[in-house]
Amino acid sequence: MLAAKKNDRKLDLLLIQNCEQEITKLDIDVKKQITDLLFRNLDKATTQQQLTAYTREIKTGISKLEEKIAQLERLAGKWNFRGEDGEALREELNCHRDELVKNREHLRVNSLRASKTIDEQSRRSLFEQNTEDVELRRRAKNRDDMVQKSNRTTDSLSKLVSQMGEQLKLSEETTTTLIHSSHMLQDTEQQFTTMGSTIKSGGKLLSKYGRRECTDKILIVLALLFYFGVVVYILRKRVFPSLF
Repeated sequence: MLAAKKNDRKLDLLLIQNCEQEITKLDIDVKKQITDLLFRNLDKATTQQQLTAYTREIKTGISKLEEKIAQLERLAGKWNFRGEDGEALREELNCHRDELVKNREHLRVNSLRASKTIDEQSRRSLFEQNTEDVELRRRAKNRDDMVQKSNRTTDSLSKLVSQMGEQLKLSEETTTTLIHSSHMLQDTEQQFTTMGSTIKSGGKLLSKYGRRECTDKILIVLALLFYFGVVVYILRKRVFPSLF
């Protein structure tokens, strides 16, 4: 019976060693997960839902760690270790309990920090999105302004080209009118030249006709004098023959 009790004690010692190893392993895993809570997940676009799921997973690991610590306490209480072994085991249990409390506190603090960081990232993302939207609207407005300005410039150029076309057409019409007027002036000049020649010829004819008219008048006067002279001569010869 004593041998069986010794065997049970050895088995429990092995269980204690195994339990301590599992506690150490679980504690390391929990601490790593708590640390990753701020760094690994936050490097990605972590949401509050993902943070909650990851926190729940860490809490599950802490619960397993708590169960192992409770198991170690039961094993230690079963044999009521005395002396240095008992003191070392109690110190180890106290250390595990302290680490368990610290893990829970670190989880709470890191969860709050992670949640705050996620909120800040969300606000920053929203702000950047709004900023991007504002920038896109500004670019769209600038593009619309450039299009409108280009359209106005095109319209102005079209109007200018149209005005230049009208001015060119008016210039052509003016040139045609000037050419026509020049021809008319030339014709008028020719007509005046012809009229001048005609007037000059007419003046010569009038001068000629004037001299001829004067000659005719003299001849008529002479003819009349001759006529009256003949009449007087006849009258004298026939009516008053005795007087001569």
